[in-house]
Amino acid sequence: MKYVKSWKIFENNHDLYNKDDIEDIFIDFTDVHNLKIKDISTGNSIEMPSDVVDDGRDFIIKDDNSYKSLCIKLERTGTLEYTNEFYEDLKLAIERSEKVFNLKLKCIFFSGFEYKNFNWWFKTLDLFKDRMTNVLSSGDLTTEREKEALKKPLLIELMFERL
Repeated sequence: MKYVKSWKIFENNHDLYNKDDIEDIFIDFTDVHNLKIKDISTGNSIEMPSDVVDDGRDFIIKDDNSYKSLCIKLERTGTLEYTNEFYEDLKLAIERSEKVFNLKLKCIFFSGFEYKNFNWWFKTLDLFKDRMTNVLSSGDLTTEREKEALKKPLLIELMFERL
Protein backbone atom coordinates (compact mmCIF):
# COMPACT_ATOMS: atom_id res chain seq x y z
CA MET A 1 0.00 0.00 0.00
CA LYS A 2 2.90 2.34 0.73
CA TYR A 3 4.04 2.12 -2.91
CA VAL A 4 0.56 2.80 -4.27
CA LYS A 5 0.40 5.99 -2.21
CA SER A 6 3.81 7.03 -3.51
CA TRP A 7 2.65 6.46 -7.08
CA LYS A 8 -0.41 8.65 -6.47
CA ILE A 9 1.87 11.47 -5.32
CA PHE A 10 3.89 11.10 -8.52
CA GLU A 11 0.72 11.11 -10.63
CA ASN A 12 -0.49 14.32 -9.01
CA ASN A 13 2.85 16.04 -9.59
CA HIS A 14 2.84 14.86 -13.18
CA ASP A 15 -0.65 16.33 -13.68
CA LEU A 16 0.82 19.78 -13.11
CA TYR A 17 1.95 19.52 -16.72
CA ASN A 18 -1.35 18.40 -18.21
CA LYS A 19 -1.18 18.59 -22.00
CA ASP A 20 -4.62 20.22 -22.22
CA ASP A 21 -3.56 23.01 -19.84
CA ILE A 22 -0.40 23.69 -21.82
CA GLU A 23 -2.31 23.62 -25.12
CA ASP A 24 -4.73 26.18 -23.68
CA ILE A 25 -1.83 28.54 -22.96
CA PHE A 26 -0.37 28.07 -26.45
CA ILE A 27 -3.63 27.97 -28.44
CA ASP A 28 -3.59 31.62 -29.51
CA PHE A 29 0.01 31.23 -30.67
CA THR A 30 -0.23 27.84 -32.37
CA ASP A 31 -3.53 28.41 -34.20
CA VAL A 32 -2.48 31.75 -35.66
CA HIS A 33 1.08 30.79 -36.62
CA ASN A 34 0.62 27.36 -38.25
CA LEU A 35 1.94 25.28 -35.36
CA LYS A 36 0.61 22.56 -33.09
CA ILE A 37 1.94 20.93 -29.95
CA LYS A 38 3.40 17.61 -30.99
CA ASP A 39 4.72 16.41 -27.64
CA ILE A 40 5.19 17.44 -24.03
CA SER A 41 7.75 15.63 -21.92
CA THR A 42 9.63 15.96 -18.67
CA GLY A 43 13.16 14.82 -17.91
CA ASN A 44 16.65 16.20 -17.45
CA SER A 45 18.35 18.53 -19.90
CA ILE A 46 21.88 19.82 -20.27
CA GLU A 47 22.82 23.49 -19.82
CA MET A 48 23.90 25.22 -23.01
CA PRO A 49 27.66 25.88 -23.26
CA SER A 50 27.06 29.28 -24.94
CA ASP A 51 24.23 31.62 -25.95
CA VAL A 52 23.84 30.03 -29.40
CA VAL A 53 24.87 26.49 -30.34
CA ASP A 54 24.82 25.15 -33.87
CA ASP A 55 26.46 21.77 -33.25
CA GLY A 56 25.04 19.26 -30.78
CA ARG A 57 28.55 17.92 -30.15
CA ASP A 58 29.26 21.14 -28.21
CA PHE A 59 27.09 19.89 -25.34
CA ILE A 60 29.11 18.20 -22.57
CA ILE A 61 27.37 16.05 -19.99
CA LYS A 62 28.61 16.64 -16.45
CA ASP A 63 27.04 16.10 -13.03
CA ASP A 64 26.59 19.81 -12.38
CA ASN A 65 25.26 21.06 -15.72
CA SER A 66 21.85 19.44 -15.94
CA TYR A 67 18.43 20.55 -14.77
CA LYS A 68 14.93 19.10 -14.47
CA SER A 69 13.13 20.12 -17.61
CA LEU A 70 9.78 20.36 -19.31
CA CYS A 71 9.97 20.20 -23.10
CA ILE A 72 7.24 21.42 -25.47
CA LYS A 73 7.72 20.35 -29.09
CA LEU A 74 5.92 22.47 -31.66
CA GLU A 75 5.32 21.01 -35.11
CA ARG A 76 4.49 23.13 -38.12
CA THR A 77 1.15 22.74 -39.88
CA GLY A 78 1.93 25.28 -42.61
CA THR A 79 4.52 27.86 -43.57
CA LEU A 80 5.88 30.00 -40.72
CA GLU A 81 6.09 33.75 -41.08
CA TYR A 82 8.61 35.29 -38.69
CA THR A 83 6.78 38.54 -38.05
CA ASN A 84 6.87 40.74 -34.96
CA GLU A 85 3.45 39.31 -34.09
CA PHE A 86 4.94 35.78 -34.21
CA TYR A 87 7.65 36.70 -31.69
CA GLU A 88 5.26 38.67 -29.45
CA ASP A 89 2.76 35.81 -29.35
CA LEU A 90 5.52 33.30 -28.62
CA LYS A 91 6.86 35.56 -25.86
CA LEU A 92 3.40 35.79 -24.31
CA ALA A 93 2.92 31.99 -24.39
CA ILE A 94 6.36 31.47 -22.82
CA GLU A 95 5.69 34.03 -20.07
CA ARG A 96 2.29 32.49 -19.27
CA SER A 97 3.84 29.01 -19.09
CA GLU A 98 6.56 30.26 -16.77
CA LYS A 99 4.05 31.91 -14.48
CA VAL A 100 1.38 29.19 -14.40
CA PHE A 101 3.71 26.19 -14.11
CA ASN A 102 6.65 27.76 -12.23
CA LEU A 103 9.08 27.33 -15.11
CA LYS A 104 11.97 29.25 -16.64
CA LEU A 105 12.80 29.14 -20.35
CA LYS A 106 16.28 27.70 -20.79
CA CYS A 107 16.49 26.94 -24.49
CA ILE A 108 14.75 27.16 -27.86
CA PHE A 109 15.76 24.42 -30.30
CA PHE A 110 15.10 24.93 -34.00
CA SER A 111 15.41 21.97 -36.36
CA GLY A 112 14.84 21.65 -40.04
CA PHE A 113 16.44 20.12 -43.07
CA GLU A 114 14.47 20.72 -46.19
CA TYR A 115 17.25 21.52 -48.70
CA LYS A 116 19.64 22.54 -45.90
CA ASN A 117 20.28 21.16 -42.41
CA PHE A 118 19.48 23.59 -39.58
CA ASN A 119 19.94 22.63 -35.93
CA TRP A 120 20.26 25.62 -33.65
CA TRP A 121 19.86 26.05 -29.88
CA PHE A 122 19.20 29.52 -28.44
CA LYS A 123 19.26 30.60 -24.80
CA THR A 124 16.68 33.34 -25.27
CA LEU A 125 13.82 34.30 -27.52
CA ASP A 126 15.71 37.47 -28.50
CA LEU A 127 18.66 35.42 -29.79
CA PHE A 128 16.27 33.20 -31.75
CA LYS A 129 14.59 36.28 -33.25
CA ASP A 130 17.92 37.92 -34.12
CA ARG A 131 19.27 34.82 -35.86
CA MET A 132 16.14 34.23 -37.90
CA THR A 133 15.88 37.89 -38.89
CA ASN A 134 19.56 38.10 -39.83
CA VAL A 135 19.63 34.87 -41.79
CA LEU A 136 16.43 35.59 -43.69
CA SER A 137 17.51 39.13 -44.59
CA SER A 138 21.19 38.49 -45.30
CA GLY A 139 23.15 36.61 -47.90
CA ASP A 140 24.04 33.79 -45.48
CA LEU A 141 21.69 31.52 -47.37
CA THR A 142 22.57 31.46 -51.00
CA THR A 143 19.22 30.60 -52.51
CA GLU A 144 15.57 31.47 -52.04
CA ARG A 145 14.99 27.74 -51.72
CA GLU A 146 17.12 27.64 -48.56
CA LYS A 147 15.32 30.68 -47.15
CA GLU A 148 12.00 28.96 -47.75
CA ALA A 149 13.32 25.92 -45.84
CA LEU A 150 13.59 28.08 -42.70
CA LYS A 151 9.88 28.77 -42.98
CA LYS A 152 9.20 25.01 -42.93
CA PRO A 153 11.09 23.66 -39.90
CA LEU A 154 10.66 20.13 -38.64
CA LEU A 155 10.07 21.43 -35.14
CA ILE A 156 10.62 24.19 -32.66
CA GLU A 157 11.25 22.91 -29.17
CA LEU A 158 10.93 24.98 -26.01
CA MET A 159 12.86 23.70 -22.99
CA PHE A 160 11.97 25.01 -19.59
CA GLU A 161 13.64 24.46 -16.24
CA ARG A 162 11.19 23.15 -13.65
CA LEU A 163 11.66 25.38 -10.61
